[in-house]
Amino acid sequence: MTDRRKMLEGLRDRLAKATGPDRDIDKAIHGELLGKCLHPRTTWSGAQSDTGRTCDDCGADSWGNRGGDGQRLHDSVPAYTASIDAAVTLVPTDDHGVNWDVEGVHGGVCAYVWLEHPAAVHGFVRTPLSKSRAEAMRLLPLTICRSRIEYELAQLPEERT
Repeated sequence: MTDRRKMLEGLRDRLAKATGPDRDIDKAIHGELLGKCLHPRTTWSGAQSDTGRTCDDCGADSWGNRGGDGQRLHDSVPAYTASIDAAVTLVPTDDHGVNWDVEGVHGGVCAYVWLEHPAAVHGFVRTPLSKSRAEAMRLLPLTICRSRIEYELAQLPEERT
């Protein structure tokens, strides 16, 4: 199994178990899935009163200069698992977008999410059965994140055993 597949499957499993927003998962999506720098190693630099930090990995600094991945040092990790707006930024730009539907089923409510054109569905997932529409909508950001992971897994070449 490739490292990328292991990472994606681990992230998918963490998202499937999540019952609400999770900042650790947000960081994993930002760093592992999207390859953004989380600035784990910084160095003090500057002179006299004009001191600050510079990321040793990407070059972003306290003065607002962006690193190699376009981030500033103090940019926060988006709340992918809490915000529909943040989760939708995970949708690949070459897609037809993200689609979702919230409907009552089997005495409860589910939100369904899929990426790409419905004729070629990739990343189709649904929330757990919820008691209310509000609860299903609260889980929608997590479900959009899971859908992106399923989409990524579908893009990987088949593994031969």
